[in-house]
Amino acid sequence: MGDLPALSARDLLRVRTAGVLHMHIDRLIGFDSLRRVKIGREARIELVGPAGLGECMGHKLADYTWDLVDRCDTELLITVRELVVSESLS
Repeated sequence: MGDLPALSARDLLRVRTAGVLHMHIDRLIGFDSLRRVKIGREARIELVGPAGLGECMGHKLADYTWDLVDRCDTELLITVRELVVSESLS
């Protein structure tokens, strides 16, 4: 996903799926911008990346204080899909 400063809030609202190459900060930093513009709107974000991405994003989301989301009438759904390469059977 990387850093997303070149994208406006309008552009970010159009994003539905984002790819993550690995779980270094330079690949996850843009998630905060993406999440921020989508909260309070009926929206979905699908993240696709390597094994362990679900756990990583769970920890990231647990770090926020969610005391203001009760004011939102809509849900933000975040889906994580992990791409796992299995070894071929010989």
